[in-house]
Amino acid sequence: ALAQRSEALRKIGETRADQGELDRALEAFEFALELSEAVTTRQPQRTDWQLGLAETHYWIGYVDWKRGELDAAAAAFRKQLQVIEALVARGDETPEMLRDLGYAYTNLGRIEEGRGELDTALAHYERVRTVNQQAARMMPDDVDMRLEIGFAHNNLGLLLMRMGRLESAERHFREDLDIKTEVADARPGHGLFRTYQATSQYFLGRILEVTGEVAEAMDQYVAAAAEMRRQFTETPDNHARAKNYANYERHAGDLARRRGDMIEAALRLGRAAETLRSLSGDHAEDAEWLLDLAAADIAVAFLSLDTGNLNHAEMRGLEAYGVVGQLMSLSPGDAAVQRAYMSTLLLQGELASSRGDEAAAVREWDVLVRQMHDRVKDSYDPDWLAPYVVAVHRLGRMSEAAPYVSRLREMAYGQPGPALALLE
Repeated sequence: ALAQRSEALRKIGETRADQGELDRALEAFEFALELSEAVTTRQPQRTDWQLGLAETHYWIGYVDWKRGELDAAAAAFRKQLQVIEALVARGDETPEMLRDLGYAYTNLGRIEEGRGELDTALAHYERVRTVNQQAARMMPDDVDMRLEIGFAHNNLGLLLMRMGRLESAERHFREDLDIKTEVADARPGHGLFRTYQATSQYFLGRILEVTGEVAEAMDQYVAAAAEMRRQFTETPDNHARAKNYANYERHAGDLARRRGDMIEAALRLGRAAETLRSLSGDHAEDAEWLLDLAAADIAVAFLSLDTGNLNHAEMRGLEAYGVVGQLMSLSPGDAAVQRAYMSTLLLQGELASSRGDEAAAVREWDVLVRQMHDRVKDSYDPDWLAPYVVAVHRLGRMSEAAPYVSRLREMAYGQPGPALALLE
């Protein structure tokens, strides 16, 4: 009876969490935890009750995570891990149990990554890959287990890219794409598997662009965008597919601009911005959607600047500046918002310089450097270093830019653009 009450409370908490009622959700989860601890203490041999206890710890950690309380979330996820690790150690080593273990390590890795503990996060993600490979060996014909290995490679690739270990990141992204392609080719009519494949193509394109392998990067972007455009055309009400399509198209268009193909850049960036803007009425309060639209406008503005259309560049840049500024006031610690903020400041400086207002340009670049210095000073993430080093260089502070240029050179950074020019 206690176990049933605990499960019922957990379900109530999940419903409240889904509705955004985090305080009330936590009340239900904490009561469920008391009951779960009581029943597992009385009968520790019951695996199902132990799993219920682990799940309750997870949900408490989830609520803490959503509230931005990362230390508390990490503590809850560690308790979840302790329960599952104990079950595996005593012989309950089923594929499903190993998959749960992988999920738990992934959650803890996300927290450590968010706290900047990248080496710890890397160890957790390596453990996820090992556990998923072990589970897949136990169920060699299980597609989901195979996909979990791909997801683990993707997590490793993204983290290693943040750490500036670009060669290792590329290796993991290629492993991920190989798995997703194998699964999708075996089931050609399965839309979700094709979506996974397109996502993996996009991430491989990202690392290839950063390392300067631009021809293959463009091939990956184009393939990913084509697949998501096909899916979006078939299901125009699926806005998640529209969003993915627009983002992949944006990266292809911006890379085309950096390569000097302005016609292709205009076509692709135009489609990306138009797709997001046409559906933005349904996402007026969706911060992630607004951020993607701002990124598309920034890319269009840089294209207009490169092709001599200063008025259009200023119009698109001003729109993006307003959106990103609003998001910065709401979520100043959000890494994605901060990166977009750097891009808008860099753009505003370039626009002012093109107008001949060097004083205004210097103000924009100086704001970027001052506000982002603490975030960038120890970073090896090329997405942070590249715009930062350009802004420092635009300010004429060559000696200050030197260590950041050295980091980019050490990691074999090769993305076309002004940052790369400083390495040559």
